[in-house]
Amino acid sequence: MTGALQLDHVFVLCAPGAPEAEALLRRGFAEGPRNAHPGQGTANRRFFFDDVYLELLWVDDAKAARGASARVTQLWERWTLRDGGASPFGLVLRRMDERAALPFAAREYRPAYLPAGSAIALADGVPLAEPLIAVLPALPRPRQPAAATPGRGAVLRSLRRVEVCTPAAGQLSAASRCLRDACVIGYRDGSHALALAFAADGDVVHDLHPALPLVLRGSAPSPGDLR
Repeated sequence: MTGALQLDHVFVLCAPGAPEAEALLRRGFAEGPRNAHPGQGTANRRFFFDDVYLELLWVDDAKAARGASARVTQLWERWTLRDGGASPFGLVLRRMDERAALPFAAREYRPAYLPAGSAIALADGVPLAEPLIAVLPALPRPRQPAAATPGRGAVLRSLRRVEVCTPAAGQLSAASRCLRDACVIGYRDGSHALALAFAADGDVVHDLHPALPLVLRGSAPSPGDLR
């Protein structure tokens, strides 16, 4: 994405147990392994693609999510206000070079589930109306499960573009402007929604509304892409 940073995954805050996942399963997407975050108070369901994954995230331990350790993430506030103005999305990047400085100011978060001495960087000054921006440390990336390809229609492969719709698009934080100006994340004004555009072996659109404020698009390579 920016050379020193690559998009690792995006998350959408959901109801407990993420029943919203049924919207993906009905379209033939294969669910990957689930995960939980001890001390952070969250759990997830995940759908993997070639180079990123989609995380459906919810709070499963309110006490931990509101505790001193996890408070810096504001996940509790985002989760409880996801239908009341807060963006339900998170953009989670991964460092490619631990020595490279981040292009925006950030604070450290050291969750218990990371190796000792490792930290997640959370972008400063990002209001609840914008997606959370987090940067994972430059640790070896776990082996990804098979891609969450649909059982019918075009297969979605590598991510090409992320488009964020937010009512705060006209006055973005410095961190969000940084991603926008680097041409890696698009922002436009409107109700909270997210569109993920993938390279695919055909043209397809999966509009997951109203279950999820999410659209997955696939497009086949053009002749120019093959040169």
